[in-house]
Amino acid sequence: MYMTFVLLTVFMTEFVVAAADTKRDCYVTITALGFLNVLLSGLLIKGSTMPTWVSPWAPSISAVRWAMQGNFINLYHESGSFPTFPNGYTLYTSFLTLYGWGGKDKWYCYVMIVLMLSKSFFFRYVFLENTI
Repeated sequence: MYMTFVLLTVFMTEFVVAAADTKRDCYVTITALGFLNVLLSGLLIKGSTMPTWVSPWAPSISAVRWAMQGNFINLYHESGSFPTFPNGYTLYTSFLTLYGWGGKDKWYCYVMIVLMLSKSFFFRYVFLENTI
């Protein structure tokens, strides 16, 4: 399912680039599609590159993002796959910080996945089917 969402958003972006007349049209449209890319595929877009009113909450609304983060923490936390240097610097912590994933554990990610999926099911029933 995850790969389907990734392929869908990549093909959607490529279609926009192919259909656009000018480079400016590409930039404007792809910026608008960036929100869908984050929501559907969990593509990692740094909060600092987004508008100030979107950057605090937009990277956290994707259930796919929380699934990727939880999976990474589950696989590599204390596994020895990432080396620790003598000065205390670890590539594991650096990798987590690079993507803004630091300070969370796999159970926090699990709770966020359940929360995101619950909200999406609730909104689907309220707005699309008008029943709960």
